[in-house]
Amino acid sequence: MKTKTLLIGILIVATFTGCNNSSVKTDKKANDIVFIFKNVPTYKGFTFPSGLSSGKVPPGLILYINNNGLLSGYNPPQKVDTFKIKNIQTDYLEVLYQFQGIEDIYYLFRNGDTIEFTCGKNLYPHVKSYTSEKLTKQYNFQANIKDRQSKFGFESFTLLTYERLRKFMQLKTERPDIYNKLFRKSDVDFMSVDTLKKQFQTYIQNYQHILDSLYQSKAVSDTFYQYYNYLLRRKEAEASIFDYLYSRKKVDASVNDFNYADENNHVVQISSLYHGFFNDSLIHYISYDRLVQGFIWDILCKAKNVKVYRGTNRIYSDTRTVFDNIDTLKNIPPETKNLLRFYSLESIIEDFPVEDIQKYLSKYTQLTHDSIKAHYLIKKNNLDFKTSNDLLLKNEQGTQLTFKDLLKQYKGKVIYVDFWASWCEPCRRSMPAAKKLREAYKNKKVAFVYLAKNDQDNAWKKAIRRTETNYLGENYFIVNSTVSKILEEWKVYSIPRYMIFDKKGHLVYKNAPGPGSEAIRKILDKYLNERLKP
Repeated sequence: MKTKTLLIGILIVATFTGCNNSSVKTDKKANDIVFIFKNVPTYKGFTFPSGLSSGKVPPGLILYINNNGLLSGYNPPQKVDTFKIKNIQTDYLEVLYQFQGIEDIYYLFRNGDTIEFTCGKNLYPHVKSYTSEKLTKQYNFQANIKDRQSKFGFESFTLLTYERLRKFMQLKTERPDIYNKLFRKSDVDFMSVDTLKKQFQTYIQNYQHILDSLYQSKAVSDTFYQYYNYLLRRKEAEASIFDYLYSRKKVDASVNDFNYADENNHVVQISSLYHGFFNDSLIHYISYDRLVQGFIWDILCKAKNVKVYRGTNRIYSDTRTVFDNIDTLKNIPPETKNLLRFYSLESIIEDFPVEDIQKYLSKYTQLTHDSIKAHYLIKKNNLDFKTSNDLLLKNEQGTQLTFKDLLKQYKGKVIYVDFWASWCEPCRRSMPAAKKLREAYKNKKVAFVYLAKNDQDNAWKKAIRRTETNYLGENYFIVNSTVSKILEEWKVYSIPRYMIFDKKGHLVYKNAPGPGSEAIRKILDKYLNERLKP
């Protein structure tokens, strides 16, 4: 099935991109697409009957690739709303709708159309074209596949490629002792992988039969016939990739050459499936953007010369080496290579020191000549290298100060610093204990300072209220998280992280206990009882 899927995938992509010029810029004046949302819920995740909650971190309910090749999103702030994507420079725009935070629904919308999204009781979207009824039917093709839904309104493919489910099932087989103790109650949420595979095969047959019938009756145009065939082959390939990832022993492989002799190597099989879809004419599709990112984590990060690091709360690969390896890759078109470089650089900025960030940012601009994306990363991550010797902060009102200013402000008090972020689950879990700790010391000379690292301004402000860190605590946003050499000196690579400064402002605990530990109160009391010498 793997070889057949690969060959079909290559043919579909070649046909789709040859007949449909939707990803190539046109000379005609660009148009807009207007989106009207009616009874559409604001973005949120999904809670299963067992209480298990899940959902992707959202840039928005709908996502797309803008004219600069960057991921953009929009989340309607209310059930009835209007949004316009302006100056679209392609004939068609692919949009991803994040259904319940778990299922990805891809649409191809005609440039210049007005699109209405409405949701029924099950919250699944219905799309209406204001241009023609035929476009409406073509947009909604996937919603009408027989036996599309498997469980909870999701497709079998969605659950089959749902990481939590596959990890649960893998754990159930390999470590039943741990599974039965910690995760058995979540079993009610899912079907077996084998059942889902059978349902998915039935779905594929129904999908192909209905699509072919509609095409023969001319109810579906060439463009949409080729597009929906592309999406189906992409689903088949992705399902195969998940099979290899979760049913075979993982082994390392070199990324320098993909013509491996060992056909049983799962990296060979997965890379072949990815290679069947590489085509620069798809570069403006968000489905292609997701596929390129998957190639980085499933293949490039598995290279023999790529080190893996273990942080306090996460494991991450050396994407500096991944970036360098991209030059040696064969049979990958140039724009796709640049997209691989972009996402590798984004990871470098998140995980590695200032010197590496400057080095690879320079490499990226030299190799790609893409100043737009480089400036995007500089702005997004506040990469002001001139301020790297300071730790720049701002309060909720936007007033800026340095960490040295903060130490002067709290001189005479013991300072307990908590590095956290709105997106950090372990950080949020610690907050009830943090509130109790603040209560215990509210009449003593202890300042509780919360520094948001690698966060988003609006999300940070909302999280302050939600976690109540503004109660007996002081909140600051780190403006230069990415470039601050002070954070590097302190080795603040992952969060949560806690530090203690004494009454003179000296760092006395680089890695202090968390607020829920038994030791923290003894340590705070020790430094509270120290007398300041004149």
